[in-house]
Amino acid sequence: MTNAGLIFEDALEWLRSDYDTYWCERDVVFTLQRHLFEVVPSGWQVFNDYPMIPGSRRALSADLVLRDPSGSVQLAAEFKYEPSAERADIQRHKLPVIGFADYCATSSGSSVSYERNALRVRVPC
Repeated sequence: MTNAGLIFEDALEWLRSDYDTYWCERDVVFTLQRHLFEVVPSGWQVFNDYPMIPGSRRALSADLVLRDPSGSVQLAAEFKYEPSAERADIQRHKLPVIGFADYCATSSGSSVSYERNALRVRVPC
């Protein structure tokens, strides 16, 4: 049995070890999605902007989803990215961008949180 959480945690470690300069959230999501395509087991799928709750709003979508061969969502991730205010190429008046008050965070074993240069991921909510 494949553990989607372990696949995702390994992918985040890969991202950390090869951290690049990113300008916006979509750069981070794209980089991780491309990597996940290479490492998921045969039959698994990786989706971007995946609708989680029926409706027409994109806000009800997850940034990345891992689906098993049966089509069941095994992991959904929502990303929030904020570049460092110390970067010369970032306009300070645009910061802060993210706040986690609107996002769930649990201290139980079911939530994973990573941070590096304001890259934060909560999995799952």
